[in-house]
Amino acid sequence: MLFPLLQKNPCLSCFCYSLHGAYGFYGANGAGACGAAAIISLQCPSKLKKLDYNVGIIVFFTKFAFLKSYFVSFSIIHVMKYLLTFLFVLPMMALAQPEGTPPSVLSNGNLPISKLKGWTHQEVTGDLNKDGVSDLVVMATPNFPEFIEKREDGYEYNYNQPVLAIFFGDKDGNYQCFKQYENVIPRRTDPYNMIDCDLQITPKGVLQIGLDYFSSMGSWGTSNYSYKFRYQDGDFFLIGQDEQSYMRNTGEAEKTSCNYLTGKKQHVTFNMFDEKAKQKEKWSRLPKKPLRKLGTWSLEDNE
Repeated sequence: MLFPLLQKNPCLSCFCYSLHGAYGFYGANGAGACGAAAIISLQCPSKLKKLDYNVGIIVFFTKFAFLKSYFVSFSIIHVMKYLLTFLFVLPMMALAQPEGTPPSVLSNGNLPISKLKGWTHQEVTGDLNKDGVSDLVVMATPNFPEFIEKREDGYEYNYNQPVLAIFFGDKDGNYQCFKQYENVIPRRTDPYNMIDCDLQITPKGVLQIGLDYFSSMGSWGTSNYSYKFRYQDGDFFLIGQDEQSYMRNTGEAEKTSCNYLTGKKQHVTFNMFDEKAKQKEKWSRLPKKPLRKLGTWSLEDNE
């Protein structure tokens, strides 16, 4: 399999970033020239060892209808290695994803707090049901080994399905399970797209779930979401949602805030790199709908 070979040589993945950067700065011609030079070098494998590690590659690209050239110091031998990664990056991404779906950990009922805390987890406390007693929320990710991928340097990618659990406290210091969910927090599915989750309970007793998405390959975009749930009528309902996204190459950004209690939506566009760029703000009304209950959809579905 090719993906294990890629894992054993971390340097290979660098070529993907090199071509990605060449494409972003120089356009398709620039990225193509890097690949073409490597292919040409394959024709003379017997001479590769005689070449210095700082052989220059001329990257040609067209900009504003003028032909320009740039000299880039690069290793021909490294280019050959990186080219393999470029040619097979998409298959590698597919192979990196474990087959199947992680098994359910709630099929036999809710899990005790001790079990949840035995996994990689985070927890937050606060008064959710306004009874004056602190409650507990835990987000834990199981450790089934068949859904954990380990790099050569020891770092682990955990593709198991996170569990969200809510416990109400009592005056004796004990916790009673309210509900546990396997379909709320999205799971990571490959090494290149990271999802970070953050839990908070506000002073007003609102459960806030934050999700940060970051792609290390294939996209300049970064986005984060914040969902606000309030306990009312015997369950947790979505009362607000914030979304912010921006492009790491241009600085273009937008922010959307929805208040489902007031029915108002705010949309703001701005540029993170250009302070002189004028910020644009627009308000609108949201269609009137029943509040959505926690657990009835995955937060990966941001609609």
